[in-house]
Amino acid sequence: LEFMASLKQHAEAVAPADTNPGEVAYYICTLCNNQLAFHIDGWEQSEFNEALQFVATLHTATGDPRFSAVMLLDADCFALQRIWCVFELWRISVLKIPLQLYCIEGPLQKSSPASSFKEE
Repeated sequence: LEFMASLKQHAEAVAPADTNPGEVAYYICTLCNNQLAFHIDGWEQSEFNEALQFVATLHTATGDPRFSAVMLLDADCFALQRIWCVFELWRISVLKIPLQLYCIEGPLQKSSPASSFKEE
């Protein structure tokens, strides 16, 4: 339920005002790829990579915020413990796809000034 609530919040944030957020389409890699049984000649030919390249092309061409990436995090940020998800973040960065992080409470964003963080 956290997944759907977080995704709904994201859809409401990126959908144009005259669009039903339920009409926003998502490619959900966990549901589209068998991450444990990839039988390809390199990740470059994977459907996963093709989907990200498609999103990058559409984002570059249109600037539409719907053509971006969103990572949904639970309270333990479990996704960041999975190598596949970290790899996905790397590809998103390389392809210059805007990334948003969401949790059940909504978007994660910087809320403290940088001066409040101290290096050790």
